[in-house]
Amino acid sequence: MLLDEASAIDRWGETPSLLIGKAKVVEEMGQFTESIALLRQAASRIDGDSDPVTIFLVHLNLGTNLCHLGRHAEAAQGLEEVRSLALGLGNQLDSLRVGWLEAKIAAGLGQSEEAFVAYERVRADFEEQGIAYDCALVTLEVAELHATLGHTAEVKELARRSAPMFSEQEVHSEAQRALALFLRAAEEERVSVELIRAVLAYLERSRRDPELRYRGPG
Repeated sequence: MLLDEASAIDRWGETPSLLIGKAKVVEEMGQFTESIALLRQAASRIDGDSDPVTIFLVHLNLGTNLCHLGRHAEAAQGLEEVRSLALGLGNQLDSLRVGWLEAKIAAGLGQSEEAFVAYERVRADFEEQGIAYDCALVTLEVAELHATLGHTAEVKELARRSAPMFSEQEVHSEAQRALALFLRAAEEERVSVELIRAVLAYLERSRRDPELRYRGPG
């Protein structure tokens, strides 16, 4: 991998950035344990006082990867630090992403009502700012939580409300196809947790590779 080669020849102190980049790539491939290990390596080489943006990114991504692995309680332990770092940066989008992490953690800990409230706030902000891809991901995470709880009608209503946003904003064509399959299944009340997870995983992987084909659950 080119990132491995770059790390091997790095002589200018860029190794943390390279590690973070590689961590994101393997995260999108579903290799969450490896991503966590890379992020922790990066964190050990960063001076948080002189580079607060990068250390925030590392801790945010660590929390996200822990959630991917179902380690929500562990992610919750680092939440206060992530909040503090975002507050220090004073960036609205950073705070929004912390809110997204809070929603993931609440959902994973079984705090459904808190998760729905947090997700809806984040989803509305992403839609307002025109950040289509993240808005789609949040929408599907909400749908996954509803489906897990057996809320078929709520998934259908969410899909109906989301349909205009999915079609009007700029999401690449293959992602549009995957989202359309979700919308159709929800409308016909045959959507499953497995389908939603498959579309979510596809959107994560295809973010950097719009040519990647969606192949559905399996």
